[in-house]
Amino acid sequence: MAGQVAFEALRTNDFSFSDYEKRIRSSSIGSMLRRRQMVARRIYSSPKLGRFLLKRGTLLKGIALLNPQKPGTKITWEDA
Repeated sequence: MAGQVAFEALRTNDFSFSDYEKRIRSSSIGSMLRRRQMVARRIYSSPKLGRFLLKRGTLLKGIALLNPQKPGTKITWEDA
């Protein structure tokens, strides 16, 4: 996305990048970043919660679910 915006800036000679943040926020990447930021903020503000979830194995499963998947993709988890 950054490359596309940079290309458009060169093409139009408009280097204000005024809509770049809006484009990121409305994209699937922006959505994923917001979800991950929420999880990180929660875990780092409560290390006990992070350790608890990590011990139970639910932390890594939850993080795996934050990745955007293609429609129809099934997410499975197998313990090693």
